[in-house]
Amino acid sequence: MKIRNGFVSNSSSSSFIMLIPESFNIDEFDFTPYQKKLGYNDTNEEEVIKLFKKLQKQKSLWHGDNYDVITEIFDEFVITSVETSSEDGGVDILSNKSIKKLKKLLDA
Repeated sequence: MKIRNGFVSNSSSSSFIMLIPESFNIDEFDFTPYQKKLGYNDTNEEEVIKLFKKLQKQKSLWHGDNYDVITEIFDEFVITSVETSSEDGGVDILSNKSIKKLKKLLDA
């Protein structure tokens, strides 16, 4: 069994759970501090915005979607990562239903 402390990125067998605030607007995000990370995988700012909007719409991205760029740049929104047994990882956004359930559990 693998135990992780902290954020681990660039693992194709990891899946990530993200919680994105409703007030967050990708079109107003400052990418300046992330220019080096954007060079990784030859991804540019426009591609990251497109991927992020796809994530918001679909509520998930998979390995073929180059999701690791999203989890690296927006690591502050990553709640947890889970090691999977397959070679394909992904990223999911918590649904409003899951957030309400989590809040209920935390308040108990």
